[in-house]
Amino acid sequence: MIFSAKEHEIFINFEEEISSKSLFWHKKCIEKASLNNKLNVILNFEHVETFSNSLVDFILAIKKITNQINICNLNTTLLPVVYLMQLDKEVKIYTSEYDAKTQTKPIIKRRFKLVSKNAF
Repeated sequence: MIFSAKEHEIFINFEEEISSKSLFWHKKCIEKASLNNKLNVILNFEHVETFSNSLVDFILAIKKITNQINICNLNTTLLPVVYLMQLDKEVKIYTSEYDAKTQTKPIIKRRFKLVSKNAF
């Protein structure tokens, strides 16, 4: 896991294994950095294959601390999970790291709706 911080931006590049201990450490670092600044947190999920409960809790906790969370490089199996868990209400999703850093071209939020029986 690579963690880098600039003046108003924190970038976390997750590896395949994400431990709850490292998520706790990252949360504490973000809390300290956000005391005086508005932060833009970028989470790169390029190498992540699954979401754990601790990762979802981490994302929701970071949302309470900062005003902006950007997720990039979600694979095709995780993107529907993000929509079904309604995390897209809390974060902005981008296809590339560059788009997340420049905050351009976010993936459009989709909402799943129940189709009535009369529609068929």
